[in-house]
Amino acid sequence: MLFDVDIDPCCVYCHFGTNIGCEEVACYKRGIMSSSGYCSAFRYEPTKRQPYVGPHFNASSLSEQDFALLPAEPILDFSRLSEKDFLLED
Repeated sequence: MLFDVDIDPCCVYCHFGTNIGCEEVACYKRGIMSSSGYCSAFRYEPTKRQPYVGPHFNASSLSEQDFALLPAEPILDFSRLSEKDFLLED
């Protein structure tokens, strides 16, 4: 979730931190910090989160047959039933 209230504190997501690479963050309050560290001044900034990128979908390996609808098979085969199967006995 983007605005998760139970986010683990981390300098990378802090309002006061700026990522400078090499697993380090330049913090306005504390100076150079580890990217996995945090302090009591932590304030979550949701715009600093990197969204999850899902797996790449390769449609070139699919053919038209993969998208074709199969003909529907009958659920019940009435051709094997006779008239007496439909008659109700009192």
